[in-house]
Formats: sequence, structure tokens, C-alpha cells
Amino acid sequence: MDFIASKHHPLVSQWTRAAFHDAGSYNKNIPEGGANGCLMNDKSMTEEEANSFFEAPISTLWILKDFWHSHPDTCMKVSSADMLQFGIFFSVIRQSGIPGLTESKVKRLINDFEWGRPDETNCNSAWAENLPENPTGHAYGGPIATRCLEAGKEIKEKLMDRNGFSAEEAVALIGAHTVGMTRHVFGEKYAGVWIGSGDDDATMKGPIFNNDFHSYFVNDIPAKDLNTFAADPKPFSHIFPNWYREDDEAENFLDTDVVLAFPSVDESAHPSYHTYTRKFAKSNSYFM
Repeated sequence: MDFIASKHHPLVSQWTRAAFHDAGSYNKNIPEGGANGCLMNDKSMTEEEANSFFEAPISTLWILKDFWHSHPDTCMKVSSADMLQFGIFFSVIRQSGIPGLTESKVKRLINDFEWGRPDETNCNSAWAENLPENPTGHAYGGPIATRCLEAGKEIKEKLMDRNGFSAEEAVALIGAHTVGMTRHVFGEKYAGVWIGSGDDDATMKGPIFNNDFHSYFVNDIPAKDLNTFAADPKPFSHIFPNWYREDDEAENFLDTDVVLAFPSVDESAHPSYHTYTRKFAKSNSYFM
């Protein structure tokens, strides 16, 4: 896995995204979905719009899984569910601190990962509806304040009410945007990173997984409340119908990212995520 990641840096952020998209299909109220391997095992899952552009991470995880099973020293089979979750575990540990593997990081990979997730044999692509989306609908292209309110509601409905995460856990999960980039969704012209340190080639060993995503909202956005930001959305140079771009660094942010920067304008609709954004921005170790 380290060899593949060293040759193709984008995979660490793509494995991170894949792991969440498998697990984020969970709805605690039914229950259905979850970290069950369906993203690897059922082609219909990757045909869902929310699960687009997974060809590279899924195919490389299959290569690794097949290698595992064919190795003469292998004494047990590994599920696709475990492969996906080990992908994010490996990526976060490898890219944290100084990117690359050290003896202490290898020990964590060996000792701290919990194996044993079974693969679902009856996958349902409709479970992808439990994944958070960057809201469209009536908020698409509307006033920034409305867009961010709907984005905050989407986080609460999907990550909290369905997936079962707390508000703090939801903000931490979205913080995984600290690595990787929007490669395809806005077209090749507007491909860009979320955060400079999370660029595929930020270092010789790939992006850095840290709290820079959260720090950006505290230190780089002058506005301290949503209405002020809506009136003057600095530092963004382009305002699109459901995302923002800062041209100086070619950095892109979704409505579901930006809402983390401000107190909620309607606590009955969603909580104030900015409390946790500030905690994570203040301490990288707390975020990690």
C-alpha cells in the first residue's frame, strides 16, 4: 500500500473519501448501510452520483486485496469492508506529521486497526442517499445565507440524524477535506485543492493531513458571522451557485464546508458547527 501511495499521491485522499462513502451509507434509524464493503463489491453503488470518480481507489484496493489473498503467508481472508476502512486508517497515519511511514507509524498500523467487518451480501444503491451532498434544490444559486443554512441542515440530517455522529464528530469528518482536491465535479478548468498543504504533491511523499482546513476558516475568512460573510464573501474571488473559489491559491470550498465557519443563524435548523471548527483550528493534536 505504501509503494502504491508513493507512486500515485492522489490515492491517499481518494482512499479517505472511499472509506467514508462506504461507511456514510449508514442510517441508524432503519438500520441500513454502513461500513460493509458495498462500495467495492457492488457496481451499482459507484453508479450513484454521490459515488462518482472512484475507479482509481477501488481498483487499487482490489489489487491489494487480491495480493493479500494470494500471498503464501496469508492465513486469513480480508473483507472489502475492512480494506476500505484500512485505506483511510493508513492514509491518515501515513500523511500525518511528516508524511511517510516511520517505525512508530507502522506499529500503529499493525496494532491499532480493528479487523473483522463482514461484507454485506445484499447491497442497495439507494443507501447512497444517506451520504451528505452539497445542497442544490431551492438553495442552489440563491442567497449565500440561505445556501449555508441549507448546507448546515444537510450536515445535521445526514451526518448526525442518520449516520449517528455528534456535531463535533461531523465537523471532524468534514475536516478530511484537508487533503485532496475537487478534481472533476466542477470541470477541469476549476479543479483545485481545498487547502494548499493538502495538495497531492505538497511534499515528496504527498499531502499533509492536519488541521489546516479548520484553520483556514478561523484565520483566512475575515467575517465572523454568516450575514457579514454573505454581504462580503472574502477572501473568495468567485462565488458559484453552491461553492466558492479563491483564485490566489486555486482553493475550492463547498457550502457544506463554509457553513462550518460561522455560528448558526437558526439553532432549530442546525447547531453551531463553528465551535468545533475553532477547537480543531487551535490544536492539531486535538483534531487528530
